[in-house]
Amino acid sequence: MVEKRQQEEVKDFFNRISDNYSDKYSEKNPFHYWYFNERLNAATEDGDIDFNHKNILDIGTGTGALYDFLIAKGNNQMNFFGCDIAEKMMEESHIPKENRFVGNCYEIDFGGKKFDYVFVLGVTTYLHPDEQDKVLKFISDNLHPDGTALISFTNKRSLNYILYTMSKPFTKLFKKGGRVASQSFRTYNYNQKEIRLLVKGQFKLDNLIYINQTFFPLSHLLPNFSIRLAKFIQRHVKKSRLFNFFSAEFIVVLKPIKQTAK
Repeated sequence: MVEKRQQEEVKDFFNRISDNYSDKYSEKNPFHYWYFNERLNAATEDGDIDFNHKNILDIGTGTGALYDFLIAKGNNQMNFFGCDIAEKMMEESHIPKENRFVGNCYEIDFGGKKFDYVFVLGVTTYLHPDEQDKVLKFISDNLHPDGTALISFTNKRSLNYILYTMSKPFTKLFKKGGRVASQSFRTYNYNQKEIRLLVKGQFKLDNLIYINQTFFPLSHLLPNFSIRLAKFIQRHVKKSRLFNFFSAEFIVVLKPIKQTAK
């Protein structure tokens, strides 16, 4: 029941803000534009991976930002599929209509396809743990034996999370309907240990990529300075253990566990 209510509240929220949603991540908003594109670049090795002739699934595709990003990088012959629970977000997408699916990935018939790449970017923060398990099981069952899944998580051990959590009682005093902080649904955050337990037995954790070295409230009050500071941290702290602490998110790169033939 809690899982269902969480999903309905998240769905209603994103349907409400679907109009001009992409503008939030345009160059008009330097902070959101920077971190949103940093996530896309990190998940695709700065757009250098050739996705042409590959089956790609984007779970929680929203308005199709990943599709637009990959098309701009020259992946015009990829087989791209997107699904999202918020139908109005999907209506804003440029993904071919026949490849758009509204609903939960584990309830959609993809015609038995095995996907070379599965992306879940900016989604897990809103997924109830039971829902998270269903999504991971779906990916495990539908990922090509040589495929890759890339999933982003909010970093529970980051400075950004600590500062945001401390300030949350105050930010709620200034509610704005278009912001996650003002919503009644829960958000979920993870550390490395929890991720390893989450994927254990289903995937091999191939890599972990730390992204978004910004922190609240600086990212909102002084976005341009926050971006410059993030780039400084990337240049000078990346090889330090502190890099984990300064990174608001991370992307896990997962490979299927290949079963040994009996």
